[in-house]
Amino acid sequence: MDAPPHVRDAVAGMWRYRERVEHEAATLFAELAAALDGAGFPALAARARTAADDERRHAVRCRALVETCRPGLAPLAPRTLSVAPPGGEADPARRALYASVAMGCVTETLSCALLVAMRDVAELGPTRAAVDEIVKDEIEHSRIGWAHLAAAAARGDVSWLAPHVAAMRAAALAHDVAELPATTPAAADLSGYGILPRARVTIIVDACWRDVIVPGFAHHGVHTDA
Repeated sequence: MDAPPHVRDAVAGMWRYRERVEHEAATLFAELAAALDGAGFPALAARARTAADDERRHAVRCRALVETCRPGLAPLAPRTLSVAPPGGEADPARRALYASVAMGCVTETLSCALLVAMRDVAELGPTRAAVDEIVKDEIEHSRIGWAHLAAAAARGDVSWLAPHVAAMRAAALAHDVAELPATTPAAADLSGYGILPRARVTIIVDACWRDVIVPGFAHHGVHTDA
């Protein structure tokens, strides 16, 4: 990459972090697939297994971008994460729905909004190609959660999810946004490399939450704070 060292460091750091997030998401989707099978949603389970494969492929894409900026920079070790209702939940069907909603309706939907914005401004060829591939898959991943929520709502009351939605949002932001590397000088605009300014991220997240996620939840009887 023909760029100053601080730019290469910032870009490598961001895609290295994203690489770890993709590996973690692969594990979570594999676990979700097993939970969906157990809850009686085999078709959704198959889609979740495909999503796990997608996330592993995304990690390879991210690694290629890291190598473009900082060859030999070691990957970050994936963290051990779980997606479960606070305090525990005995009902496996509820545990599966919670995971689907947290991952699909919240995390992946927010990710889609951010990735679309990244794609619109990405200028570096490899970055744009990676974002374009990832966003197409993330749209499908988000649909897994919304499809599960719709099916569960058709079977019965899902309003029990409402008190948990704020925690899902906080977890998604902590995992996908708050911990992103911030090594770039404030004056530098690295949008072309797939790094959106934090102020822009906040605007996108708030709009997606208000205009997409909250109305989607309300449609299925899950009423939460906009």
